[in-house]
Amino acid sequence: MSNIVSFNLAGSRLTLKEMTYLYKLTKTHGCKIFFYKDLEICNVTELTKLVPFTLTAKKTQETYVVVEGEDISAVADKVSKLLEKQEQLASI
Repeated sequence: MSNIVSFNLAGSRLTLKEMTYLYKLTKTHGCKIFFYKDLEICNVTELTKLVPFTLTAKKTQETYVVVEGEDISAVADKVSKLLEKQEQLASI
């Protein structure tokens, strides 16, 4: 059975290095990670679509990171830590 966890990106933008890190998580853990905003969905494995997707997001626009897979607890923890770090940087 597939599990789903979502995180609010809180108006901050991810760097290319962070996007690549999410891409690697999908490959090493066998899960799917999506970005969702305004009825648009972008799979992290499609890096050529992901960069413009995140760059066109407005700071006030709600964007979610969705993790889907069988055993996603480890991936969810890593994504949560990444987003917490990103929030701290955005608040400076």
